[in-house]
Amino acid sequence: MNSRAILLVAGLAAAFPALALDFETRGETLGSLFPKLAKETGLTLYVNADVANEVVVIRANNADATTLLKKIGDATGLTWTQDSGGYRLSRSFQDDQKAGQTLYQATLAGWQNWQPDPARNSEVDAIVASLPTESLAGIGIGNRVVFADRNNRNQILLPTEAQSKARNLVAADQQRRIDAMEAMYKNRPSEQFRAIIDSQKAAPAKIILIIRRNSLTTYSASLQALDANGAARFSYTSGYAIDPVSGSADALAGWKLPENAPSRELLKLTTGTSGPAADRNSFSPLRECLLDPVAHEPIALAIGPALFDSAPAGQNFVACIPDESFDRISTALQFQGPSGLGGTGVSAFKDGDGWVVITPELKSYNWDTRRDRKALGILANKLARTGILSLDDQADYAKSVSTWFTTNSWEYGFARRTLGNSAVRELGRISGSQIEGLAIYNGLRERLSGQSEVLPIDSLQRNFVSFTVFNSPVDPNPAPQQAAQGGSRSVPQPNGGNGVAMLTEIPVAGVQFQGAQQFRGFTQPRERTEMYAMGLPAAGQIEVTANNRPVFIVRSQDGSAQSTMSEGELAYFRASQLSSNVQYRDGGLSLTNNLFGTTRTQTYTFTIRFADGTSFSRTVSGTLEASSFATYDRLPSDVTTRIEKQAQEIATRANSAQGRAQGAPGGRGGPGGRGGRGGGGTPPLAIP
Repeated sequence: MNSRAILLVAGLAAAFPALALDFETRGETLGSLFPKLAKETGLTLYVNADVANEVVVIRANNADATTLLKKIGDATGLTWTQDSGGYRLSRSFQDDQKAGQTLYQATLAGWQNWQPDPARNSEVDAIVASLPTESLAGIGIGNRVVFADRNNRNQILLPTEAQSKARNLVAADQQRRIDAMEAMYKNRPSEQFRAIIDSQKAAPAKIILIIRRNSLTTYSASLQALDANGAARFSYTSGYAIDPVSGSADALAGWKLPENAPSRELLKLTTGTSGPAADRNSFSPLRECLLDPVAHEPIALAIGPALFDSAPAGQNFVACIPDESFDRISTALQFQGPSGLGGTGVSAFKDGDGWVVITPELKSYNWDTRRDRKALGILANKLARTGILSLDDQADYAKSVSTWFTTNSWEYGFARRTLGNSAVRELGRISGSQIEGLAIYNGLRERLSGQSEVLPIDSLQRNFVSFTVFNSPVDPNPAPQQAAQGGSRSVPQPNGGNGVAMLTEIPVAGVQFQGAQQFRGFTQPRERTEMYAMGLPAAGQIEVTANNRPVFIVRSQDGSAQSTMSEGELAYFRASQLSSNVQYRDGGLSLTNNLFGTTRTQTYTFTIRFADGTSFSRTVSGTLEASSFATYDRLPSDVTTRIEKQAQEIATRANSAQGRAQGAPGGRGGPGGRGGRGGGGTPPLAIP
C-alpha cells in the first residue's frame, strides 16, 4: 500500500478507533457492496466505476472497520484516497503499472517455457514457436495481434523462419486440395471444373497469422492464406494454453473443503467437467444466476460458499476473484480444495493480525472484455425466459461493450450448462466480429427499411469508429485512396527493389492499437488492413442485404423451456413420423405437447465499399418473439399445408432410396407396404 493510503488508514483509525463489526458476503461486486459497508461503518465510501464490478468474498467477525477496509484494498490491489468528505477506492497509475508488469513478466516466462506439441497441430505449433515471445506476452486479454508475410498497417512482419514454415504449410495444403480436385476431374471432366482447378494454382497474395488472447492463460492462432480479393483460401485455427502462474497458497494449507459440502456439488456445475444441458431443461441453481446475474453472482453461488465451508472457525478473510480467474479457481476448488489455489493465478497470505487475504497474483485492470453486469443481466434474463435474442436485444447490449469483445466463460459456460447449446448459439451472436456488425446496425437502425438497399456512406454517423478487418492484399490505386483518407499526404518509399510503393501518413496519435502499441505514431503503409477506422472516408457506399426467414419458436406447455426451429427442420421432424426411413433426433419434441409460435429471423449483411476498392462486410441476425402460440394442429392452415407437403416429399424420397438400396420393387415392405411403390404410399396426417 502506498504512503498516501497508509496515511489515510491512519486517519481512519484515529477517527474510528473502537468501531468493530460483523460483516459477511459470499460474493458481491464493490458497487453493490459499498452502500452496505457505508451503512455498517457510518463512513462515506465511493468506488470508481471502472472497478465497481470487482467481486469480493468477505468474512469479518468482530473486526474493526479500518482493518476491513484496508484488507479490501489489499485483496483488490486498489488504493484508498480521501474524496468529498469520504473515502474512494480506485486504481492508481502505480496499480496499473504493477499489475501490467507482473502479468507481462509471468506470461513471458510461460511462453519461454512453452514447447510445441508434435502430436497435435505440429505445423502451426512450429510457426507459433518461432514468433517473438515478447509480442505474444504483450497481448492483452481479449485483444489480438496480426502477423503478416509482408508489411501492412498495424501488422507485424512474420520472422523469416515463421514465413518459411507458413508458406510451406499453405503450399502443402494447396497441393493436397489440387490433387483431390484433379482426381475428381478425371471422373467428371468439364471446362468449368478445369477453370476452378486452375484458379486454385495461383500463389496466395498474402499470409496472415492472427493471435488472440482469449483468457488469462489461453490463446488461439488462426493462419490464413488470402487470395487477391482478400478471401481466405486456407484457414487453420489452433488453441494454446500456457501456465504463467507461480504463486503459492501456503496460508490456506489448513483449509479443507468437506466432501459433503453443498458448495462442492455447485462447483462441479461451474467447471468444464459438466456437459451441456438439454435444450429443454428444468430449473437449476445456475439458471437462477442467469435470470438475475446482478443479484446472483456466480461466485456467490459456488466459490464463496466453498471458501466459507473450508475456512477454520473464527478465521477472518477477504478474497478478490476476478472474472479472468473464475474457471481456474472453480476447477481448483472442486478437485483440490483451497490448497489448490496456488496454481490458479491467486496468491494467499496471512497477516500478523490473523487475517487471510486472497488476492490475484496476475490481474489485468485493462481487460476490455469484462461484462457490464446490468446490461448482461437484461440480456441473460431475456435469454433464460425466451430462449432467443432479437437483433435489437443484441444491439442494445453491444452499446455497453467496448472495442473487441469475446464471450467469456461466465455467460458462455453457464448458458451452455443451464440452458443448453441453443443458448450458446444465441450468445455467440454477440461476440467477436459480431459486435462490429451490431455497431453498424446501431448506426443505421433508424435508416433501415427492412429491405435490401444501397445507402450513402454518410448514413453512418461521422464519429462511427470501429476496429475493422480489411483483408485487402493488393495495393489499391493511390489517387482514390488519398481521397478516401481525406487528403492525407502520400510520400514515395522504396519497396524492396520492386518499384515505388506509396505510403500514406495517417495521424494515429491517441489511438489505442490493440497489442501493437509500437506502431503508434508511425507512418503506416496505406493498405487498409487491420486498422482502426478513424471516422468514415468521404466517398463510398453501404450495401445492405436484408433477409427475413420464417421460423418457429417451440415452447414447452409450462413455458419453462424454449428453442427455435426452422420450417425445414419442422418438416423433417414431421417426415420422421411419416416414415421410419427418416431419422430425426427430436429431443422430446411433440406436436401435441409443445406449443409453436410463428415468427421470423432477421438477417442483415452490411458491406461498406470504399472509393479505393477495399470493403468491409459484417452480418448480424436475430429472432423476433412470437406473438401467439398454439399446438401444431391449430397453426394457420397455409403453414401446416406447406409443412405437410415438404414432409411428404422428404418421406417419399427416403422410402424410394431405401427401396432402391434393398433392390425390392415395392421398397420396404414390398407392394402396398409403407412407402412402397405398390400404392400404399405414406400415411395421411396423424398427429401423435
